[in-house]
Amino acid sequence: MALRTCKNLDAISEYASDPLVLASILLAKDRRFLGTTTVSSTSITKMIADTTRTATEDSLFHFKFVFGDKVLRVFTVKDVVVSVLKENWEGQIIGSGSGALHDLIEAANKYTAVNVFVEEIPLTDIDPQLVNYVKACVENVEGVYITLWRKRGLYGFIIEELINDRGSYTYVFKARDGAGNVYALKVLKEDIAVNRNFMDLVRGYIHGFTVRTLDKEEVSDLIAIKGYDNAILKELTIYSNYISSIYALLIMKNKLDKDTYSLYSPAIVEEYADMGDLEDFVKKRGSLNLNESMYILIRVVGATALAHLANIVHMDIKPKNILLRQTSDKYGYVPMLTDFSGALGDPAHGYKFARLTPAYADPLALVRGTSDFSYDAYSLAMTLAYMLSSSIPKHRLILNIALLQNVYGYPIPMEKIEDGETMLKDFAKKVLDLALRLRGKAISYREFVNAVADDVEALDNMYMPWLSDIPKTLAEVIKKALTLKEEDRYRSCVEMWLDLRNSLIKENMEELIPKA
Repeated sequence: MALRTCKNLDAISEYASDPLVLASILLAKDRRFLGTTTVSSTSITKMIADTTRTATEDSLFHFKFVFGDKVLRVFTVKDVVVSVLKENWEGQIIGSGSGALHDLIEAANKYTAVNVFVEEIPLTDIDPQLVNYVKACVENVEGVYITLWRKRGLYGFIIEELINDRGSYTYVFKARDGAGNVYALKVLKEDIAVNRNFMDLVRGYIHGFTVRTLDKEEVSDLIAIKGYDNAILKELTIYSNYISSIYALLIMKNKLDKDTYSLYSPAIVEEYADMGDLEDFVKKRGSLNLNESMYILIRVVGATALAHLANIVHMDIKPKNILLRQTSDKYGYVPMLTDFSGALGDPAHGYKFARLTPAYADPLALVRGTSDFSYDAYSLAMTLAYMLSSSIPKHRLILNIALLQNVYGYPIPMEKIEDGETMLKDFAKKVLDLALRLRGKAISYREFVNAVADDVEALDNMYMPWLSDIPKTLAEVIKKALTLKEEDRYRSCVEMWLDLRNSLIKENMEELIPKA
């Protein structure tokens, strides 16, 4: 179902099951009969949505579904399910709330057709207390699936808390298994699982698992295959600790529809990060100091370097994809890289975009239309920018938005430019014009880069002033990761990790480097 429910569906449904309260609904004086029909069980959601599309919040809709000898009553305000009641053929209430909602979905999967009775009831005609509950309910809603999973669990896990439902791809829950172990349960959203090839997303978790489980012998072999002779690189083995652990991929069916989604939704069982993600951490704490930022950066760069040894790119590194787990380490936590994009490709031919985040995407890759390992180095440098300033450099974001809008046709809004930001306005105008010329093939990607590279570096001084405040050796690492000039960039995060490690040692910050 693509409907929504209120979070206190069970309480409202229990109240509505009282005979007097239910009578106030079913016997309301000004109720309006909308019709009876027989519909396909697979179109129940569409029928409810179509019926309530132009409704206001002043009406309660009553849908009576008859499946064999069972009757299920669904009450909605617009597209929000506020109460569900299950009756036997004699009219006795035998279930309510999320349990009855689950029974409705199971019945829809079992029967090919269902008889439906529909009526509209003014809220002014029903029990006043129920009206109060309903109005509060409409202001506090969640997806139907979330309500069901909270009630009955999923794949044997007890859902304790919704951590995040704002992402484009997954719902993230705090879940517990029968033995009491806590995990992050990531459930693919309906649009991804039903309408798209969700294996592209699942592949990212397989990539993360692959890198997380590399052992010393495998790392040594990869170093030899890549032609590195630096014994220091063997230290990289310990950086697998900074990749989030994937415990299981739960895929029961390779093709789903809206009616089977709630029962067989693909899910990932992942290590639980009890301190959330880096983005929220910085939002709460404010900008981090240099030492703490480097404590995080060296670990995530090392984890990414390990992936690059295995020819795996992340291609969506950002603070939201760096989780924090509480430990007894120096700062009381360790960072863990998660949500690899699952990008396909190889070092020789490049990697295709699987997904991207405008603020952290590599503009050179956007211009070329394909990516390589330097994409991740750029994203890591931008992540450091966020840690040190709790913001994203506007000029680099504007560059990416101009490319995404005008080369790729993405309908995303342009970053706001203040009246006094004259240089930035001129830069934005220039890159918009160049992006249009690039799309029209009037210029090559190299010509585009040559035209903007010096402007970007000049604006770095204005919008990334911290580059002048940190030690020069560290600044050089970040500038090399950020440059748009191909010949000056890091070829992979292995090189970036080596330089960052050496710089920390030179700056007497060696204690920040992980030890085996």
